[in-house]
Amino acid sequence: MLKPGTTLVIQYPLYGMGDGGYGLMEAANVIYFPDPTGKIPVNYPLAGLTLNSETLPDILAGQLFKQTQYRSHTVDFDYTNLLVISQPTLTSCVHVLNGNEPLISTFDSVDVKLAAPSSKIENIIVDASPVLPPEYIFGKEPEHNWCFYFQQADFASQLGKWDSVAALGDQANRLQFSPEDRSEWIPFLKAYAITGKADQLKQTAKRIVGDKFLRQEACDTLTNIQEPLSPEIEQVIAVNYCKNGAE
Repeated sequence: MLKPGTTLVIQYPLYGMGDGGYGLMEAANVIYFPDPTGKIPVNYPLAGLTLNSETLPDILAGQLFKQTQYRSHTVDFDYTNLLVISQPTLTSCVHVLNGNEPLISTFDSVDVKLAAPSSKIENIIVDASPVLPPEYIFGKEPEHNWCFYFQQADFASQLGKWDSVAALGDQANRLQFSPEDRSEWIPFLKAYAITGKADQLKQTAKRIVGDKFLRQEACDTLTNIQEPLSPEIEQVIAVNYCKNGAE
């Protein structure tokens, strides 16, 4: 569930998608705040922006509030209360960014990197009942491929359930799922480190270190973990993730 008053900032994988944010927020409001009464006018609880060069300056300033009327709908755009969401490529999963520790893909645009710190992950209500999008509009639930496990793990990491994140990674590996966008290993790396799974952490390094940008992101993420780590885990991090970055 999402908190009412949130302004969603979306980076789509294709130029021109999103209809300036209007198509996005209509879909989001149908999912999270369906209005069975059909009353007019409608005040949308969620606003939406497509991330681009026009919206980025106000996102970075983080001070603007404006109300816009669109036909029979009213929308409040609150640039102090954003949730940034990116799908870097058509084969990437959806990344809901935590502004304190954003997951940045090699394929993310500079705009995403700049906007990411403004994203307030607390706009996701973690203890609410899951919302099911209406099938007659959005179609059937997608098959449970890599993104099913990644997005569950990303949500569990927001809750600090690192055992669950590690278990989801193990399950995805058993099913021989792997990401097209290798940044999606990052939540699992953190979980393996915190839960003391040295072998899994070492094996996953083979999927990361070939990308210099991603290797540095993994090194930064793992060395900034606040929980105490075992000497074995610290050694795996130093040798497998941070050695080349320190040279």
